Amino acid sequence: MKKALILSTALVALAMAGPATAADDDDLWPTFRGVDQHRVDSWIRRGATAKDIDDVMDRIAASSPPYRYERMIDTQIAYGPGHWVYEWSAQADRALSQAEVLREAEETERARDMFLRAAQLYSLAKAVYIRDEDWPYYQAAYVKAMEAYEAFGALLDTPLEVIDVPYRGEIIRAYLHLPKAAGSGPIPLVIGAGGIDVFKPETWPVAKRVMDAGMAYVVLDMPGMGESNDFRNMPDHETAFLAVHDAIAKDDRFDQDRIAVYATSWSGNAVARLAVLHGDRFAALVSACGPVHEPFDMPTEAIRADPGILDRSATAHRLDVLADRFGIGVPRDDAANVRLAELLPAFSLVNQDLLSGDIIEDAPPLLVINSRNDPVLPIQDMTLIASAVRNGTVIFTGDGGHCGNLAQIHDYAVEFIADHVHAYGS
Repeated sequence: MKKALILSTALVALAMAGPATAADDDDLWPTFRGVDQHRVDSWIRRGATAKDIDDVMDRIAASSPPYRYERMIDTQIAYGPGHWVYEWSAQADRALSQAEVLREAEETERARDMFLRAAQLYSLAKAVYIRDEDWPYYQAAYVKAMEAYEAFGALLDTPLEVIDVPYRGEIIRAYLHLPKAAGSGPIPLVIGAGGIDVFKPETWPVAKRVMDAGMAYVVLDMPGMGESNDFRNMPDHETAFLAVHDAIAKDDRFDQDRIAVYATSWSGNAVARLAVLHGDRFAALVSACGPVHEPFDMPTEAIRADPGILDRSATAHRLDVLADRFGIGVPRDDAANVRLAELLPAFSLVNQDLLSGDIIEDAPPLLVINSRNDPVLPIQDMTLIASAVRNGTVIFTGDGGHCGNLAQIHDYAVEFIADHVHAYGS
């Protein structure tokens, strides 16, 4: 199949961006989900195989119109062969069946690996998880992703725990991973969350690094995302991290003076708010490729005058993901476009008057990390929040793309946290 070479999944800055370009346009596969090499590499790190990806994408490349989004091969409307959710779910079903056979045969290590592979394949099936015509299929795939991940977690040396976190009168389910030496006394804990399209069964690469460093890891789906999709993602989304902190405060396995937060992409904006507003509750904070101000700089008045501006953007379809996370709904009409343009600037910490120029003295050590050539987030957004706190550090990797080399970023992030919470390692 031809390899997809398009822009990585955008957050806000891509709302008004131009079309993706490539050295050779004949090699371009336009896809709604941004299937490029950067993204494929991340899927493999999470547990899918290169053969899984090649096989499924070959079948999707043979999809048939009509498409929901013109010329985008992963948006076949008819559910069946060629449809994104159908094909990834079929691949996942096969992996899940193999995992169950291996578990029955008590081949624990192989079963564990296969359950993880199934979880990642179902997680790909649920993308992009918005309330459009495919919503029932997305939901079914994500339920299976969680079930497969929980089966994987049950076979770990220290089994996965599922905890209920009270939040806004409801419950957020979070996954808790414990290191092997968890019984030796109160240990540090890292609270984590992924981006706008990365949910908790997809965070094993972070969980493993954290546990290997002798720390516990609890990960949640942020409001508006994944299993927390019934909540709206609003500018005060850092309250979800605070809710987890409150929940684990009652657990004497964890050292309450050594709690850290590490979040990527969209959830990194919530980390920035923690640094400014609630820094005294945490020992360390890490925001990887998290937007702070400039990506939220929308031409609100122009959009009020002509809401169709957003629909004429080359990447307008990606705004449907944001609209869903905010509870605005899809498909978007003019009123939804105006609401989107009004809400996005509210996420800016500058517009919230939280970055007045005074150094925030009680913020914990804060690491802000990203690739130097991120097409979504400018360098000045990274330095803006790091320079606002007493002990801020900025690291830029040499890779391009949104979030760049996540494996390298995870390494830096976990090492930074371990240093500041005095983790002992495995």
